[in-house]
Amino acid sequence: MTAIPLQQHLHLAMAINDTPEYAPIWKWVAKDRLYTPQVMLVAERTLTGKLRFYPQMDAGGVVVHQPYKYTIKVQADFTFDMETRIGQLVSMLGKIAYLCDHYHAIDGADHRPTTKTVLVKNVGPFPPIGPGLPFFEVDVELEDASRQ
Repeated sequence: MTAIPLQQHLHLAMAINDTPEYAPIWKWVAKDRLYTPQVMLVAERTLTGKLRFYPQMDAGGVVVHQPYKYTIKVQADFTFDMETRIGQLVSMLGKIAYLCDHYHAIDGADHRPTTKTVLVKNVGPFPPIGPGLPFFEVDVELEDASRQ
């Protein structure tokens, strides 16, 4: 099995580009990545008062949900200015998007095997911006949406 290379960026967008990459169209530099696997449990008491837990299950066993929290570096580049970059993040809030984490194919190669469907749960807060602020960092929270 070939190791998936570690990239210096991630892809996060609501659209995927054409061949040869098939990657989400916007690239972001992320400073921090927090991955906290979770399971959904139902807690019920028996007739004798004992507490019983029932995890969410499927045919493969316990379902593990994968929320992600990134600290993304927002900066202008040769394609987008700062206001456009902020608008891109805000436009994804509460919507389904596509994510290629840091571990994905090199640029120009097919990204489909490592593309995940996510719900963009939270973006911000955004600091006041001005000409003296070349970049800033903002938190982005994503929820695995591959199980819909």
